[in-house]
Amino acid sequence: MASSQEECGKLVAEKRIQWVDCQFLDMDGRLKTLTLPGYEFAEGSVWKHGVAFDGAAVRGMTTPKHSDMFAFPDPSTFIYMQGRDHASILCDIRTVDGEPSSMDSRGLARRATERSVAEGFPECWMFAELEFFLFESAAQAIEENAAFNRDMPYGPGSYRQMEKPGSHDRPGKGYLASPPHDKFESVRSELSSVLQGLGYLIRYHHHECGARQLEIEYRALPNAVLASDAVVRYKQLAREISSKQGLVPTFMPKPVFADAGSGMHVQQYLAREGKSLFHDPDDKHRLSQAARYYIGGILEHAPYMAAITNPTVNSYKRLVPEFEAPIFAAWSPMNRTALVRIPAAGMSGTSEVEVRHPDSTSNPYLTHGLLLWCGLDGIKRKLDPGDPINENIHRIPKERRKQMGIKGLPLTLGDAVEAMLSDDVLKEALGPDLFGAFYEEKRKEWRMYCAHVSEWEHYHYFDA
Repeated sequence: MASSQEECGKLVAEKRIQWVDCQFLDMDGRLKTLTLPGYEFAEGSVWKHGVAFDGAAVRGMTTPKHSDMFAFPDPSTFIYMQGRDHASILCDIRTVDGEPSSMDSRGLARRATERSVAEGFPECWMFAELEFFLFESAAQAIEENAAFNRDMPYGPGSYRQMEKPGSHDRPGKGYLASPPHDKFESVRSELSSVLQGLGYLIRYHHHECGARQLEIEYRALPNAVLASDAVVRYKQLAREISSKQGLVPTFMPKPVFADAGSGMHVQQYLAREGKSLFHDPDDKHRLSQAARYYIGGILEHAPYMAAITNPTVNSYKRLVPEFEAPIFAAWSPMNRTALVRIPAAGMSGTSEVEVRHPDSTSNPYLTHGLLLWCGLDGIKRKLDPGDPINENIHRIPKERRKQMGIKGLPLTLGDAVEAMLSDDVLKEALGPDLFGAFYEEKRKEWRMYCAHVSEWEHYHYFDA
């Protein structure tokens, strides 16, 4: 990586880089690319004038006042990998007036970081645990999903038909699988090596619970912008490296009905000069008061931020009981059915807070930025999270959950979108333009889904 405009230009010239991909995310978190010739990038005018594009053609990028937008590269995000004639760089979005665009999702992560610093927390160390599945094609994913008994309320279940017994890995049984059962170690190893070469230090990688599910964990980064940038790189490189081996990754939260879901757990802690402000060795749970209030903020806003952190119809097919996916806003030192948990009960010396409900279809800048914003709101308002819940929350009777003050997450995208309207902190964090555009687009998406006729309906109702 480079760190300045001059270094970027020097690298392009020295490495004879032919093309530079200027990249940013749309509102949904999909990567968009404008490719410049290396010589034009090295010339330097891009730093002053940006790269113009039609904002009206990018989902969630325009305001009533502005459709012409400009992508301005951030030199600290420039990456080049040996043996390629391409480099890439992430961008901030500005309007024709040169002002930061109110529709730029990276701007929310930046504002949240600035707020954290202003409120006395100069560092917010964060990293995302991204799980994903690998298939030979989208058609294969559809076929495997259809292979399970549709009459089951939720899996894991049995295949209705298996032409070659033993040819399929069992759903939900893949955790820490070893070769030859683990068929994807080479993909994980190559992706991990590339990420390490770019400065993302790998903690470990392994096969996850799903039959084709993987996870790579890297070390935390010191603010919400850098943590979100890492997610962008991770997802894009996963696609590039998998495709070389004839595979297609999916970050869908629930690609196969009866198998495990894929989440994007976000671990985070506030710090000063590298020292965690969440850790208190004298506390029963090794949590400082600031950490408790931060958790309180997350739990307070979780049901209302779900449309951001879990922004697709498919997201809510992961958030169901008995799959270790949280569906209630509670916390616990160890309990994996809780929305917030403290990994290893704070033994790390940092007492990081793990927020478990987000998934990788979310825009990482919106998710990381909003989690930080809501955590800071908890500290500001001194929101106590209550006592930890150390039992399986899915099995607590409804009336008892109500007495305990445990809120549920929305059950569908439609519920989540309407819940957004009730949270003023959410509106403040996103700003009126981005909030309004997100709400309208997701409302439209939900209505389209409700009108769609699915294979499941034909199966159950065709002979009614």
